Amino acid sequence: MDAKEQLEAAMHKRARGYILKCLNFYPGEGSNALLVADFVRNAGLPVLDSDVITQLNYLKSKGYVEVREICDTRLCNEKIVVAEITSKGIDLLEASISEDPGITLPKTRCKTG
Repeated sequence: MDAKEQLEAAMHKRARGYILKCLNFYPGEGSNALLVADFVRNAGLPVLDSDVITQLNYLKSKGYVEVREICDTRLCNEKIVVAEITSKGIDLLEASISEDPGITLPKTRCKTG
């Protein structure tokens, strides 16, 4: 794997971690994939909306999220992708299960003093 591929793989792993973190803010409700993409971009990762969809599908294949498409013809004629974190995804964030080598979780910062 060359340097460019390594950098891209590292970015995908970090994006997956931020996606899980975002979805954990609203467990049980589901979040629009566009909102999730904005969250990841605000974390400093240069991702496209389509990249986030790809990473959501990866996380779905691992059982960390559920992904569904909804369509509300009152709003648009396009399908909206909605994702929701699963209990397994929460367990991963809380370190209740083993780390996944395909996901780099964001470090939490604690204030001291």
